[in-house]
Amino acid sequence: MNYTKGEWKVKGNYIVLAGSGAKVAQVTVDWPDYEIAYHANLIAAAPAMYEALKAIIEECPDPQLPYGKAVVRIATEALAKAEGK
Repeated sequence: MNYTKGEWKVKGNYIVLAGSGAKVAQVTVDWPDYEIAYHANLIAAAPAMYEALKAIIEECPDPQLPYGKAVVRIATEALAKAEGK
């Protein structure tokens, strides 16, 4: 999956910027500021979460154990959703 690499950060009025400084998103809804901040921070964390899920799938010590199967399944489903599948 292609996305703008680098750490994403929230700046100013809930603008999400990629590591390159490119504007990725701006959260503009009629909600309390703390809820807007939660959503902006979640968007900014997306690349790190995506990479973490990939690592979980690749590095699961024993995906045949019951917890391993569940972890890999949940991570795989989340990645599929992120990839629009």
